[in-house]
Amino acid sequence: MLVPLSLYLIEKNARRKKILGIFTVMGVLTAAFLGWCLLNYTITTGITSYHIDYTLNYPVLLSWIASAVYVGVTILPPFISGNKNAVVGILVLAFYSYGNIFPGYYFCLVLFCRPHQRGGSLPGY
Repeated sequence: MLVPLSLYLIEKNARRKKILGIFTVMGVLTAAFLGWCLLNYTITTGITSYHIDYTLNYPVLLSWIASAVYVGVTILPPFISGNKNAVVGILVLAFYSYGNIFPGYYFCLVLFCRPHQRGGSLPGY
C-alpha cells in the first residue's frame, strides 16, 4: 500500500497519477484483507533453519490471490511512475524471485547473522 501511495503523492502526470491511484486502492484493499485474515485465521510459528517461520492458516486460494495482488501492487507502480523509480521495482522483483526460487536460503544484512553456540568466536559465547 505504501509503495503505490508514495508514488501517487509525488506523481505529476495526471494519467499516471490515476493509474497509481488504482494501485493505491488495490494496496489498501489487500492490506485490509490480510489484516482481516490475521484476525480470523490461526497463525502458527516455529523455528526453521534458525529463522522464525510463520504459517498463515487461511485457504490456499485466498493466499494465492492475495500474494498475486500484493506482488503486483509493490512491483508495478515504480515502472508506471514517471519519477524514474523503476530500480525499486526491479529490486523488489529480484528479492521476491530469489526468495521463491531458493526458499531455504536467507539474505542477512547483519554482520553476525549465523547462530553461535557456547565457545564460539564472539565474546561471551
